[in-house]
Amino acid sequence: MAGTLNPQTAALSAVGLALDTCDRLGVDVITDPAFRVHVPVADLRAVFSAAAVVIGDLPDLPVPDAVRAALWRDGIGTVAQLRTRTREQLLAVRGLGPARVDAIDRALRELHANGDPTSSQAVQ
Repeated sequence: MAGTLNPQTAALSAVGLALDTCDRLGVDVITDPAFRVHVPVADLRAVFSAAAVVIGDLPDLPVPDAVRAALWRDGIGTVAQLRTRTREQLLAVRGLGPARVDAIDRALRELHANGDPTSSQAVQ
């Protein structure tokens, strides 16, 4: 898992690089003549920032994609947000049962064992 980017992180990295290039070159509007689209770079940056927050650091959590998707649907986008939830609260999330909550607990413990300061606490 180390050294690889999931598709969401890779896409955000590419968009971030494109926006940084626009800033460096002084580009204010991105135009796609084929689709007749004119997008202000400032608007794109706002969407990019929101997407980065939504994606958060859950892609780094070593759990199955179905678990990550259930957490995202419930508004949990970061490990820090996940740590605030109790076992009972996680069991109430659609798509998470006891086995998946156990997998989350193991993943948080694994992150902590690997030195991730945001995962210092397992599922309560």
